[in-house]
Amino acid sequence: MMDEIMTALTQGHPDPKDASINEVEFSVVGYRKTGQDSYERDLAWNIPVGTFNQILRKVKNKYDRVPVKSQILTISPADEARAKIKNYRARLYGDTTARIFCATDRLPNRAADSEEYTIEKKERYHRNRVDLYEYGLRLSFSRETPGEDMYEEFNSYIQDKGTTKIYRYMQRYSVVVLENINGDNTGSLSVDFTCVRQGPGKYFRQAYLIGATSRVAETYEIEIELQGLKGSTIAGSDVMLALRGVLQTILSEMNGGLGVSKTSTKLAGLNGYLALCSKCWQEL
Repeated sequence: MMDEIMTALTQGHPDPKDASINEVEFSVVGYRKTGQDSYERDLAWNIPVGTFNQILRKVKNKYDRVPVKSQILTISPADEARAKIKNYRARLYGDTTARIFCATDRLPNRAADSEEYTIEKKERYHRNRVDLYEYGLRLSFSRETPGEDMYEEFNSYIQDKGTTKIYRYMQRYSVVVLENINGDNTGSLSVDFTCVRQGPGKYFRQAYLIGATSRVAETYEIEIELQGLKGSTIAGSDVMLALRGVLQTILSEMNGGLGVSKTSTKLAGLNGYLALCSKCWQEL
């Protein structure tokens, strides 16, 4: 089963030699069956908080790492945004920075070495996205680059109360599984455990994400990320072995600690059990 997942990674990659693809991500997601052999993403599905906490403890203890805690507010353009800024997003770090933004709806003062915010351009390779519905995983590839040169335009967009933005307020716990994956002190494999409140709004307060006016339910996300990749780094045996191990740990816990199993196998077992119960009931 794990071989099937790892094969999807190597075969789904747009071009393992393309150094511009610097991020690979496995997301734990839910799917619903729409036909005999067809599934679609279930956007209403959420990881149960108990399962989320259990997997966080399991990964933390297995790799003997203290999770790095961070608070992040991400502002992204909504679908109707003008093309020039469509792939950009701003990230604000720390609770104080987020609350100042809540009051002002503008980015912190521009600074090349700012630790309060980043602007990034993220381009996703949607054609190469792989939905591993049998395992509750979505595999995606992307290129992420600095977007500091868009500061003025993006800040202007944020302050424009005639446009809709997507706000994500996150409390994240990151467990670094493997560092220096490129051999030059860059690149990492990590697992991000994120508590998220997300919503649209023409300005931050209209999204109702935090404080006494909060109307948005918290959701829980688990993402396994290879970041800072360079060229064919992903094919390295150490990287693949570590990725395989962390995926196996998470998928096993998502299955109640019973090991990795396909959705179709679990459904077949459940249907068989229900059929047996029905037969026993009829014989009573």
